[in-house]
Amino acid sequence: YVDHPPFEVDGSSLVVSRVNFSNCRSANDGGAILCYGGGTAAVRVTDSAFVSTESLGMGGAVAVVGCAAKFERNVFEDCVSSGGGGAVAAGAFSCYGQEQQTNSTIFVKKCSFVGCSAGGFGGALLLDALSSSLTLYSSSFASCLSNASGGALALTNGATATISIVNFEGNTALNGGGGLSIIASTAVLSNANFS
Repeated sequence: YVDHPPFEVDGSSLVVSRVNFSNCRSANDGGAILCYGGGTAAVRVTDSAFVSTESLGMGGAVAVVGCAAKFERNVFEDCVSSGGGGAVAAGAFSCYGQEQQTNSTIFVKKCSFVGCSAGGFGGALLLDALSSSLTLYSSSFASCLSNASGGALALTNGATATISIVNFEGNTALNGGGGLSIIASTAVLSNANFS
C-alpha cells in the first residue's frame, strides 16, 4: 500500500478517458483517485476500467469529497474498501475551522459494478452527506457485498438520489438492504430491477 492514490485532485479538475487502473492500493481514501476541495474540484472518468483497486479508507476505486464527479461507460470490478463504498464513496468537504460544507454531486451513466465490496456501507457505491446528490442511470450492480448495509448502494445522512434503468443482481449486505439501503436520505427510483 502507498499513502496516497495515483491521482489526487485538490481543488482542481481531472479528466480521465480510456485508462485502465489495475491493482492500485491506497492506505487512505480512494484506491485510484481521490478528489477533494471546494466547489472548483471536479473529476470526469469515461470509457475506463478499475480492476482490483483497494483503499484502506473510503472508496476502493474513487473517493469524492466535496467535488463534482461524472462517470460514464466505466467498469468497476473487484474493487474493495475497508470503509464504505467498495468502488466509489462520496461525501461532503469542510475546510478546517469552518462550519460550511461543500457537498458532492455524482453522475453515473452506463457503468457496471461487479464483485465490489466494502467493510462499511455501500458494497459498490456510498453517498454520505447532507445535500449531496447522485444521478444514477442505465447502470448495473452484480455480486457486490457490504459488511454493513447496502450491498450495492447506500445513501446516508441526508443524501438524495435519482435512480433510473438500473439492474441490481445478486448483491448482499450483512445488515440489510442487499441491493439498496436508504438511511435518513431520499431516493426516487424508476425502471429498476432487483434480483
